[in-house]
Amino acid sequence: EDVGDYEVQTSRNAVEWTTVAHGAGLSGQSVRTIFPENTAATQWIRIVCLSFASTCAIKELHVYDVAGPTGPGTTATTAASTTAPSSTAVPGENVALNKPVLASSSVLPNEYASRAVDGVASTQWSSGAGDQWIWVDLLGKYTLNHVVLMWGSQLPNSFNLETSFNAVDWDSAVLQQLPTAGAQQVALGGTAQWLRVYCTGGCSIQELQVYGTPVNRRLEQEVSAPILV
Repeated sequence: EDVGDYEVQTSRNAVEWTTVAHGAGLSGQSVRTIFPENTAATQWIRIVCLSFASTCAIKELHVYDVAGPTGPGTTATTAASTTAPSSTAVPGENVALNKPVLASSSVLPNEYASRAVDGVASTQWSSGAGDQWIWVDLLGKYTLNHVVLMWGSQLPNSFNLETSFNAVDWDSAVLQQLPTAGAQQVALGGTAQWLRVYCTGGCSIQELQVYGTPVNRRLEQEVSAPILV
């Protein structure tokens, strides 16, 4: 059986990483790793495979908060809490606020991806040169209503808005839109969990705001609605 060592690392911005735990496991084995009690709150978790012969494969990566399951079969238990879609979210609320984000590039040390969803207009994410992208994981399926892009110091030549259910396969929602300085609202429809902004020629975004309604809340409304005869 393959035996491998690994590290568990955490980050609050997907740029600066801290190793918080080490572990080892056998092929086909479920491994449970407990974080130290003094582990700081985090938004991102990364597994770094160290001594595996060639590559490593993970069937399931489970992350639990401090009150999460402690029984056998869990892969990782952490002191970091996860965020689920709010059952009270309405199209008037920014459902991208402080959600996980990933970008194709960033201008370090201060203009990294999470700046685009921190709710602070004085900060920004800035990309490198050439075509670049940034996506946000809404942590649940939403029926989308519209997006607000607050452009920063660099406007793209044009941009696309793309949606996905898995951050791998993307559907085009808005194509070759021209940017306007300041806050730009773009109507959006459909259902998705991830939203990606694809900029041609690079860009800077002060705030990426997404407005929509959780799918489960829409179903609850439809089920509870009275039937008129």
